[in-house]
Amino acid sequence: MRPIPICSLVLLLLCAHLQACPTACRCTNPASILTMDCSDGGLLTLPQGIPRDVEVLILKSNLLDHLPKSAFQNFTKLQALHLQKNKLESIEEDLFAPLSELTSLYLYSNHLAHLPDGIFQPLHKLERLFLSSNKLSSFSDALFSPLPRLKTLNLAHNKLESLSPDSFLHLQSLTVLSLSSNSLLSLPPGLFRGLVSLSVCALYDNQLTHIPDVLFQGLHNLSWLTLANNSLQQLPQGLLRQPGLQHLYLYNNKLRTIKTEGMEDPTQLKTVDLRGNQLETLPAGTFKNSPDLKTIRLQGNPWRCDCNIRYLQRWLTRNRELIKDRPLCETPPAVHGQPLTDIPEAYFSHC
Repeated sequence: MRPIPICSLVLLLLCAHLQACPTACRCTNPASILTMDCSDGGLLTLPQGIPRDVEVLILKSNLLDHLPKSAFQNFTKLQALHLQKNKLESIEEDLFAPLSELTSLYLYSNHLAHLPDGIFQPLHKLERLFLSSNKLSSFSDALFSPLPRLKTLNLAHNKLESLSPDSFLHLQSLTVLSLSSNSLLSLPPGLFRGLVSLSVCALYDNQLTHIPDVLFQGLHNLSWLTLANNSLQQLPQGLLRQPGLQHLYLYNNKLRTIKTEGMEDPTQLKTVDLRGNQLETLPAGTFKNSPDLKTIRLQGNPWRCDCNIRYLQRWLTRNRELIKDRPLCETPPAVHGQPLTDIPEAYFSHC
């Protein structure tokens, strides 16, 4: 008997995997990564017959409300686990214990109100963790500490009201953090210490009234920051001069003034969005030394068009291509509703 070529053996093994695929699922092998997709199947429990060497397991959009701690004990090669859009209310502490190769975990859009302290302890290779759209109101300082390789953490759309200074202490690889759409009233000064790789930080749609001056200090890789849809009345000192910051979104707050400290320092800002605040003027030099600026939005502020706004009016007139909206004068009555860039120079002749 002639020996079976190696390529034929590989094909036979692949076919065996596909034949073993549970009825409610679709099994594929793109780029030699065994993937089992059981999404949108109305599943109440894990399907029987999942291949032991599955590497990507997609169980999203089902009706799973509980998983026994032995659910994944045979799937030690699993790299990505999709459990989003189910009805999970709690998770056993040892559920992920066998998954030491896991790099991506999707748990968003469930009903999780609590996570056991050691739930992520075995996941030393985890890089992406999505926990948004759950019911988390708090978590322990130890929850994320076993995840030194974590790069993306999404906690948006939960019920967080406060955070400990040590919440993210050991996440030195973290590049993307979202805490948006929670109920945060304040942030402790040391919350982001040690996050040396952080480049994207989303804090929009909370109830923040104050940001500590030191909150973003040392985050030299931070390039994208949104604090929009809060109740901030002033910015932390030096935020417009934050080293490396390129995109800053501050719309829909209650900002009345912008601090002028450090105006001589150069910036790398490309986008500044100040729409929908309570600004009446901006101090001279606000956008000085910002050669990379490409987009600025200022509409929806009650601009007081008197002598104090002359710097801003002149700067806007010289840089019309950067203005992506039409900031209007609120007062005095003589220029009410008039675009700042349309005010003639003669108007300031008495200044």
